Amino acid sequence: MKNIILPILLIILASSCTAQVSPVPSTSTPSATTTSTSIPTATLTPRPTLTGTATLIPCPSEGTPIVAGDIEIFFDSGVPQKECNLFAIYIGKFNLWMQENGYQTGSIRVNVFSDNQRVTDFEHEWARVNGCNPDRKEAILALWNQPVGTGAQSAYGASFYQVFIGDWERVDLNEKLVGVIGEQVSVAQLNYAGSCQRGWLIPDWFREGQAQYLARQMEALWGIEPVDWTDWRNSNPDCRTIPLAQTQAGHPCVYMEGETAFLLLAHLYGEKGFQTFELIGKGKSFNTAFHEVYDVSVSDFYKAYDAFRSTGYTLPLMTMTPTP
Repeated sequence: MKNIILPILLIILASSCTAQVSPVPSTSTPSATTTSTSIPTATLTPRPTLTGTATLIPCPSEGTPIVAGDIEIFFDSGVPQKECNLFAIYIGKFNLWMQENGYQTGSIRVNVFSDNQRVTDFEHEWARVNGCNPDRKEAILALWNQPVGTGAQSAYGASFYQVFIGDWERVDLNEKLVGVIGEQVSVAQLNYAGSCQRGWLIPDWFREGQAQYLARQMEALWGIEPVDWTDWRNSNPDCRTIPLAQTQAGHPCVYMEGETAFLLLAHLYGEKGFQTFELIGKGKSFNTAFHEVYDVSVSDFYKAYDAFRSTGYTLPLMTMTPTP
């Protein structure tokens, strides 16, 4: 069932406005930087309800959030208690992971709905205020009418979810959390970049790839088995031929190839966190920010990625020569 649900879930996530295994230690020159220059967020206010996974967290009444750091999670009255539990626990874990690694989430409002019309109305009104989604209400509704376990759309400062009560049970925990946590990463990216308009200038593979990659990292830390892309690649051979620069949100290839590109980046250069987004937030273009962070041009990385794919996605025992 997973092979049926996953492609649909990825397509839903692709409409984002932003939009594992631990990486092999870097052997590249320059040496890897493993810490971010970000200022950590304020200390998390202790909440006993976020510390365990055995006790179900009661859904709060509408309009009353569950809080994790700078993240507020709101539920409508139709969301089951166990789903409140999942969102609260793992978004709380995401917040702690960000803090422990010296990253900022920024202010995020997560809205979880059980009705497609309500999430459409909410997103349409919110987007008009923030200018982050130019779609007409009919187009937004079409997104939330998809028959998938969960849909998510992230934009500057907020995430929107619809939990389809029937189909949600058919999506395994791994893919649920890639949706839930990946969208939080996407919001954090845009909070660093400063606006969704700046986020639109960043290639889809970079935004969506990092969201997938970091979500898988967190899952590994939480003891959740990562996805093996082998079967997916074998059944989608066209993904091997689409240039990385041309993968776009709305097509499943962008998630598989983007996540794999971040595995290669980490292998060659080490973890760089949100440094590229920070520089974009200071007014630099994506190409300039990428070059400053990774010490190689985007075009040269594309060539390295093509060579990587030609080996069957085997992490190379090589280094990248910095672009002058």
